[in-house]
Amino acid sequence: MNVIPYTIQGDRVVIDYSNPIFQGHFPGKPMLPGVYIIQIATDYASILTGRNLVVRSIKRCRYFMPVTPDLGAEYRIENSVAAQDNDTYQIEFTLLAGQTPVAQIKAQLVCL
Repeated sequence: MNVIPYTIQGDRVVIDYSNPIFQGHFPGKPMLPGVYIIQIATDYASILTGRNLVVRSIKRCRYFMPVTPDLGAEYRIENSVAAQDNDTYQIEFTLLAGQTPVAQIKAQLVCL
């Protein structure tokens, strides 16, 4: 079973609402768990830097609306990544449905 319910395609992410994780979160009202939004931000930063990054700390994390099929399957990513040293990066990430922010994250990531 594939537990990753999204694919990143350039500066877009596509959510697969048929993924089995949505059967339990929540039955009859599928919603992408917030932890996956944090993982999308981390994966996107890893792609941009070519490094395998993980979250060291989250400075700010705001969810403006739930990520549900009502918003569609495709979301746009706005992201900035700044190296703080060889192994640490600061990211500012926004996930958008059209022009509407769905979530914003500011975090420090570190190489594995």
